[in-house]
Amino acid sequence: MHVRTNQNHLRKELKMSEKKTGVAALVGGRIGGRAHEPAAAKVSPGLANLREKIAEQAKKPDPGLDKLFAETEKKVAAAAADKAEVARKKAEKGRGNAPVAAPRKTKIQKTNEAIQKRVSAGKKAKAEAKAKAPKKISGLDAAVMILRGNQGKPMSPADIVEEAKAKGLWNPGGKTPAATLYSAIFREIKLQGKTARFQRVEGGEGRGLFELTASAK
Repeated sequence: MHVRTNQNHLRKELKMSEKKTGVAALVGGRIGGRAHEPAAAKVSPGLANLREKIAEQAKKPDPGLDKLFAETEKKVAAAAADKAEVARKKAEKGRGNAPVAAPRKTKIQKTNEAIQKRVSAGKKAKAEAKAKAPKKISGLDAAVMILRGNQGKPMSPADIVEEAKAKGLWNPGGKTPAATLYSAIFREIKLQGKTARFQRVEGGEGRGLFELTASAK
């Protein structure tokens, strides 16, 4: 502002001097429609000095003016921020406490969620079915249970198989389950010896029959 005031003051002085001398072309201009350069002989030292002062003042920075501009910019920015904050609060008050709507899901997201739900439901159903289903036992374990329930009396592999199937303890899949059970019992006796759970009934009517050892009863 200080620079601009000085420049205006100098320009006024220059115009007054031009009127006194009657030479308008001293500051440059057109006379009679033609560009006219001021004659060096007609330029007074005072006018030349004024022109130099105007040029110098235009180049000089004004710290006071820069500071004023900076403060004004800060005030304008602060006022704009305050206005925006007031508008935001007003908008929130108008909306109330309504929840913000969730963004829409894409088709891919919906498809993935549906697949995950089906997979989770399938796993849950399998786990429940497995928990409810009776635990499968081997033919030898089923034979032990059948023999224990027969009051310690010996039984043939065929009778043991039929009893196990009737009670749902064992459901063999082969064509000759009795032969399979006979081989399994005989193998355990051979391999485990005295620690085996079964023993053969030797001689007489007990031939081909098996019973539990004393430790397995």
